[in-house]
Amino acid sequence: MSEDVNDIANWRVTDPRPQEPLDLIRPFSERAHALVSRNSAKPILRTHFLQVAGAVSMLKGLDYHRDNFVRIIGLLATGELKSDAAACHEAVAYVNRAGQLYYFAESDLVKGQGQRPAIPILQQLVHFRHKYAAHRSIDKPYDSDTEHLMAYQAMSMGDFDGRLFHPRDSATMTHSEYPWKIGYLVFQINIGQGKFYHLNIERDHDLLMDEAYRVLEFILR
Repeated sequence: MSEDVNDIANWRVTDPRPQEPLDLIRPFSERAHALVSRNSAKPILRTHFLQVAGAVSMLKGLDYHRDNFVRIIGLLATGELKSDAAACHEAVAYVNRAGQLYYFAESDLVKGQGQRPAIPILQQLVHFRHKYAAHRSIDKPYDSDTEHLMAYQAMSMGDFDGRLFHPRDSATMTHSEYPWKIGYLVFQINIGQGKFYHLNIERDHDLLMDEAYRVLEFILR
């Protein structure tokens, strides 16, 4: 690949909020865009621009799928929408974007800059990617995937299965025709040996985005 393509100087990257301090810019994806724009002189953006810019696109994708997920949950909470299948589809797309960010954070480019910030949420969500979203373990099993595990993993994000809800901050879970109003729709993955991980998009999105943004901030320091 031509080095010129990977040089930010050959791209038109404009600051979306030129008068605003980075720490005040929301959403995180727009803050990340501004971060790259304001660091165009950094050597890493003169040689690896596409790799870094791609990570910003991943953040934008996560915001996009979270916003869609929240909109769908709102329709379910009022009864305007009867099926939560669309929410499941958005969650799968969300996990795949999170998986991309995980591998960016684990890339030689990032690790070559030193000890990167911790990514505990991405490390948890990548299990959903490995066992369901990128492909299901039941379709492409590894030696460690037992029939019991594959069955439970196949149910983790499907739209035919039962639902898991966690109470919202100010609510107590009780029987309700519209549980999405009083509870977070949560996805669970069982990876064996008593290890379970959860995906709570509404509650944990900002934590995940902050985690991913810190990786970008680290390599552009």
